[in-house]
Amino acid sequence: MKKRFLLTALAPTLLLAACNTGATTPTPQPQPSADTTLPVISLLAAPASVSAGSSVILTATASDNVGVSSVKFYRDDTLLATDTSAPYEYTQVTTAADVGTLGFKAVASDAAGNTASAAASVTVTTPRPPVSPDIDLNISAITISGNLPITAAVSSQIGIAKVEFLLDGKSVATDVTAPYQVVLPGLTSLQNGLHTLVVKATDQNGQVSEDSQTFLIAIDDNEPNNSVLAAKTIKIGDILNGTIAGQAQDVDYFRFNAVKGDQLKLGVMGKSLTASTLDPYITLYSPDGQTMLERSDDGGPGEDAEILFNVPAAGSYVIAVTSFDIHDDPDANDNLPTNFYQLALTRR
Repeated sequence: MKKRFLLTALAPTLLLAACNTGATTPTPQPQPSADTTLPVISLLAAPASVSAGSSVILTATASDNVGVSSVKFYRDDTLLATDTSAPYEYTQVTTAADVGTLGFKAVASDAAGNTASAAASVTVTTPRPPVSPDIDLNISAITISGNLPITAAVSSQIGIAKVEFLLDGKSVATDVTAPYQVVLPGLTSLQNGLHTLVVKATDQNGQVSEDSQTFLIAIDDNEPNNSVLAAKTIKIGDILNGTIAGQAQDVDYFRFNAVKGDQLKLGVMGKSLTASTLDPYITLYSPDGQTMLERSDDGGPGEDAEILFNVPAAGSYVIAVTSFDIHDDPDANDNLPTNFYQLALTRR
């Protein structure tokens, strides 16, 4: 009986040992802690002060223990741009509406969603107007007929929108690209006199600068006619313009044909013309080369010279035009570019 009882009592123990053969108990593993490290960021806005229309460059320097995923740029609370790789930059172009202080912000984010921000500000000032145009007209008087090219050198902080050219108050051209140029076409003695050129430059903000220059047109369409042999042929009824200039003692000669009995008037206007400085003196030579008549300001209004005559014989007559100073003094030096005149040979 004892032996049987022992076997019965041991059976559950043996069964349990057989079931536990080779079994292990797992060891608990530590859970990874959440990334709470914030990125490090700084923001530079350069330049710190700009005029309206200029650019501001925003540069963010950002780092993080596991890497920066993005940097967002804001103007106040308005998102401007997102940059996902270094260098983190954005360029803001200012306008006239931005005059004052502009606030910017950069926000750096990492993969865990941690963010950090940095701020910077810029002062925007009213831009300076364009640099006053420099008119490239390096002459005091135009004495040769033809085209006159003009160039204006002008610059602005924010760019030029247009450059307008005005002659004697009237717009003659507008140029929107450098070099800013205009060509005054076909100048002749008909434009003789003083003229004012104005160049008006407008920048991208509508600000205007201007410059002006006064110049003289003194074109003598009759040259060369400085001797009897080189006299320019004219006819009765002609009205023409000339200038006593270009040499110290200039004399202009003209030749015309007339028949006996022609009743003529020869007039030369000088100072009575706008801006002219000439006190004219005229001499009329007969076909045989002899002096027939002379006049200064003893004929005609003011200092104008005028001769009324009847042609004594058919032939070729010569007119000489000069200044009273040159006629009166063989050593006189009267060659001002403003010594222009108008000669008229008409019937009366």
